Amino acid sequence: CEWPTALTAAIDGRFMELPDEILVLTLKLNQRYICLKNPDGSLAPRFIFIVGNLVNEKNSEKIIKDNEKLVRARLSDAEFFISEDLKKPLISRFDELKKVVFHQKLGSVYDKVTRLNSLSKFLSIFVPHCDLSSVERAADLCKIDLITKAVAELPELQGKIGGFYAHKQKEDPKIIAAIYEHYLPLGPASELPKTPLGIVLSIADKIDSIAGFFLADEKPTSSKDPYALRRAAL
Repeated sequence: CEWPTALTAAIDGRFMELPDEILVLTLKLNQRYICLKNPDGSLAPRFIFIVGNLVNEKNSEKIIKDNEKLVRARLSDAEFFISEDLKKPLISRFDELKKVVFHQKLGSVYDKVTRLNSLSKFLSIFVPHCDLSSVERAADLCKIDLITKAVAELPELQGKIGGFYAHKQKEDPKIIAAIYEHYLPLGPASELPKTPLGIVLSIADKIDSIAGFFLADEKPTSSKDPYALRRAAL
């Protein structure tokens, strides 16, 4: 910006009920706004945005209202997707995973979840304090958010949306954490899964991908690794 000017705008209170990740993704990544936090670390119902010219008080009021209107529209979409998704329990969508292809030679996401179920039960024996009685439920639920409207719109939030829905539907806290954590780590600077169930599911998911893609002759080469198998191995 030639004349960068910072303005502050408000977020409607009703949207503060949405998951923090949806608010941040909408404001920060989609609109390039700056999110704000309260002293306690929670998200504040305000944001900062930068305009590229000098503005007077009259102009700034209109610019702020226009940007608030834009955020309202985007968050209204997210709110609608979430309310539609929550009309059905997560587990009731389980069979729909059969329609989502994981890989031509490795079957559907439903097939992958079936493998995760068996592998997780085996691995849980070796992870201290892992609740074997929760493994099957966590494995069944961990990929279901892939077929929700919210993840279709915001694919970066897979796992986080699943955990949020599981929380809303009063699943066991250990299962809620595992749904999010099984995608971790996302890269060298990412956090790691912390709960025993999350660790089990995370390792099982990566073992299944590595072994499966090697069996399907999708080995990484020196120049290509489209399925991020090196990262999964690390």
